[in-house]
Amino acid sequence: MVWGLGTGFCGTHLLAQTMKGLHQPEPTLVKMAPHYFRYGRSDDEHLHDALAKLRDLDTPIVVSHKYSLVIPAIVTVDLNAKFIWLLRDPAENMRSDLRKKMYGRKSSDEWAQNRLVPKGGFPSYFNNLDKSIWRYTAINEKIEKDLFFICEDDWYLQESEELEGWSPPDHEDPFGYGDLPLVERQLRSLYVNLIATHGTRKTATKTEA
Repeated sequence: MVWGLGTGFCGTHLLAQTMKGLHQPEPTLVKMAPHYFRYGRSDDEHLHDALAKLRDLDTPIVVSHKYSLVIPAIVTVDLNAKFIWLLRDPAENMRSDLRKKMYGRKSSDEWAQNRLVPKGGFPSYFNNLDKSIWRYTAINEKIEKDLFFICEDDWYLQESEELEGWSPPDHEDPFGYGDLPLVERQLRSLYVNLIATHGTRKTATKTEA
């Protein structure tokens, strides 16, 4: 099975559509994955059962940003797992996060209850942009860390903007108080380094294949 990874709002729906696969077909993982990310557990029987259901689906790929949080469990359940890591420009990812209110919804909202937060919770002074910056960094760094232990031939990095059919929605710029430089300062170097380290090599590997 091929598993599509990413931060969310990075082309996961498009990747699933392009490869004639499924986007987030196992709803229970939406709730389970953030829990295991926070508490460092990826060996739970219920998690493995949910992933096994995905592994056995008749589809070429399953895609969800939640899979990014449980890669060690995925490779335990699916010995033939392969991964596509979607990486989107951080400023554009932040715009989508803010526009779709990733951290701006009421706590009673189902999405809000299952969104990613640090183990100890966010500092009280964090605004929604601070939270989205943390999320982008935490997920991408975890993906890189977990994929380090997987054979290079079994995964590659795909820049979101290079997906066939990619067409980001037009929207008003939500950065209204000089925060775009904050995104550039905190995330640009991470993004550039990930592309430089993994993007060229994986693109070449894919082309040769």
